[in-house]
Amino acid sequence: MVTDSSLGADDMIHMDPGTIRKHFDRIGRFRVLVIGRSNAGKTTLLQRVCNTTELPEVFNAKGEKVGRLAA
Repeated sequence: MVTDSSLGADDMIHMDPGTIRKHFDRIGRFRVLVIGRSNAGKTTLLQRVCNTTELPEVFNAKGEKVGRLAA
């Protein structure tokens, strides 16, 4: 049996969904800071990494939640 600590980069892409859920449940909540120019693909990158189409919450420099902008 393969343990999580012995998985290579290619193996991580094809992890069992149950194993992934177990890790997310263990970790709970986390935040990611992505900085870049407008239309550079920051949201798309996060959506692909997180396997979702959900839009992220956006905060300004003061930590206040910013509403969704119209395209």
